Amino acid sequence: MIGMMPKSISAIERGLVGVSVETLTTICKTLHISSDALIFGDEQVENDTAYEVAGRLAHLAPAQQQIALDILNKLLEAFAFGNSREHEDQSE
Repeated sequence: MIGMMPKSISAIERGLVGVSVETLTTICKTLHISSDALIFGDEQVENDTAYEVAGRLAHLAPAQQQIALDILNKLLEAFAFGNSREHEDQSE
């Protein structure tokens, strides 16, 4: 799956050998996981909404990702507009 022998993967898991950035990238892409989650564990990111959204987007086709990005950008623009209006109302 990632072009490594089971013994090599086992040695990495047990901390007996290091891993190159290239190999780490391959592992992360294959497992659909961020390097932060792999290195630091899920505890660091399990409640992080950004990682959840990114993980879900990663499983979409490129065209679907673009549609989701367009929708998200419009939503964030609306939130920013709403926040600026709330700020104006509070300052009056």
